[in-house]
This record gives sequence, C-alpha cells and structure tokens, in this order.
Amino acid sequence: CYLEGFCSGDKNGHDYLLNLLCKEGMRNVDFANCGVNTNGQPALFDIIMLHPSLVWLCLDENELNDEDAIYLAHALQHNRTLETLLLKGNEFTSLGENVLTKVIYDDSTLNALDASNHVCTIKGLGIYSEGQYNVYRNEGDGDDKTCP
Repeated sequence: CYLEGFCSGDKNGHDYLLNLLCKEGMRNVDFANCGVNTNGQPALFDIIMLHPSLVWLCLDENELNDEDAIYLAHALQHNRTLETLLLKGNEFTSLGENVLTKVIYDDSTLNALDASNHVCTIKGLGIYSEGQYNVYRNEGDGDDKTCP
C-alpha cells in the first residue's frame, strides 16, 4: 500500500495510518510525508509491536520525535516480522536515534546482544557520511527497497 503524501498538509495522518495497519494482510506500507504526529500516544507503536504480517514500513518525512522513538524501540523488541523501517526526515535527536540503534544492535553485554532485534533494518537515521546512517541486520541481502 503506497500512500506517500496522501495526508500531507494540515492533516495528521496518524489516525488514517492506524486504521490502515489494522487491516488484515498489510505487508508493505509507504506512509512517507503524511504528517504523522502521534501527540505522545503509543497506539501506532502498539499496532506495530503486534502486527502479524508487516514486513516493510516507510515513515520518512513525518513528525515523529524522541518520545516516539522510545515507543517504537519497545515495539521492535517484540515485533519479528518487520524487516525494513524507513525513518528519514523525522524529528529525532541523537537520543531518539541512539534508542533505535540500540534496539537493533546493542553489544553492551551478551544478553543485550541476544535481546536485540535481528530481523529489522532501520534506514534514515542521523547525519553521518552521505547524510544518512543505516542500521543493517544483513548488509547486501539484495532485497532493500527505498522510499522516494
């Protein structure tokens, strides 16, 4: 389901995205540039945490912030179907980026490493080389999609 920019402008695409993700069989969702703002509510991340079939989710260019990153990291601790998550152009500071990076790869202890999400690849965090920092589970697996 590719709806990039569908809810842009003054509309908050949050509620529409919630309804969309509740539909059975959703595997790939492009919701880039749709004005998603959770207003501190965890409902979106609760759905992501328990979603049985979501494989690819693009939330580039929305209004997600550090509080959302914490909720999202918690969701990713439990979700084992989401393979690719695109987050470029949101409102994360280094705090939010660090939380998301650690949920995918935390090598601070062996237990933390074991608890890391070894399924998901997060793309679009930070300003590093070439403007983007990607946290990969498997570099070069050949199945990467990009979000325009």
